[in-house]
Amino acid sequence: MILHRVLLAGAALLFTTFGAIMPAAAQNPSGDNFGFVRFIHTAIDVPPIDIYAGDNSQTPVVSNLAYGQATPFMTLPSTVQGYVVRPAGSGPDGEVLFRLNRRVKPNQSEIIAAAGLASRKAFVLEPLVLVRSGTRGNARVRVFNMVWGGPYLTVKDNTGTVYGQDLQYLSSSGDVDVAPGTYSFEVQSGAGKRVASVDNLNLEADKVYSLMIIGGMEGDPPVRFVVLDSEQETTRVRIVNNGGATADVYIKGNDQPFVRGLAAGTSTDFIPVPSGATTFVLRAAGSAPNSSELAFVAPQLRPGRDITITINGTGVATQMGITEDHLTQATATPAATLAATPAG
Repeated sequence: MILHRVLLAGAALLFTTFGAIMPAAAQNPSGDNFGFVRFIHTAIDVPPIDIYAGDNSQTPVVSNLAYGQATPFMTLPSTVQGYVVRPAGSGPDGEVLFRLNRRVKPNQSEIIAAAGLASRKAFVLEPLVLVRSGTRGNARVRVFNMVWGGPYLTVKDNTGTVYGQDLQYLSSSGDVDVAPGTYSFEVQSGAGKRVASVDNLNLEADKVYSLMIIGGMEGDPPVRFVVLDSEQETTRVRIVNNGGATADVYIKGNDQPFVRGLAAGTSTDFIPVPSGATTFVLRAAGSAPNSSELAFVAPQLRPGRDITITINGTGVATQMGITEDHLTQATATPAATLAATPAG
């Protein structure tokens, strides 16, 4: 079968003309909660669509999204209260095909799928939550059944691992973490008939793969995979040494320094770190990983952000603290020209 893939290089920050989407600049951490959303069109009888964030937006966040296409992740503020779907090019006063009342969840990744059949008055937007953290060197696979009215579907790989058993329409498997490598997958109907497959899919470490099963229940269009891959959630961290001595910085639980020999008055570049609760420990330069801690800081690293940790003071007065926390700067992409990526 045809393999459709959409590659994600990283979470893209979307700038649009509607006021709810904020620029990637230094923010007050208490007031700049953002989530990460990407969209896919899986409704076989629905022409290309525009998707608006909220009822009052004059500009779509996604334009001309056709069947089988998907977008990269967008960084959207938690003030976004929902989504409205209209026919592509119909403008903000065009016919509403569906309205999803769902707020953007801070620090959460979601796929919003256009699904169902318009001819059966069953067209919907369906939110699908992704967990893009804690991959620990594995590849993560999750399967979503988007075939309206079709049989229950089961997905297996060439090793015999079952990723989803008897999945109903709009249901998903759990997350399955596997060793990086090359895998082949097949979709079977409840009767054991093979209905779709993909061969030699390379699964990389610390990536999350969403295997979207799309197509028509009668095989028109054919059932196939759309594979969306994305990086694990990361936060970029910079260390600034304003203290009086060269220092090593460790991430608690690691035997090797996160930063080695950082001289006083210097700083690192931004370094990607898996998001989540993380403790940074300061030790004297060249000391053992179990030596005395001079200072520590334990932030909750939020995804898609840049934080700066600054070292101040000397000796017993040494301190570490968060001095900057803002969205990672990204290249702006006007919503009206955002290109959905055809899989293939």
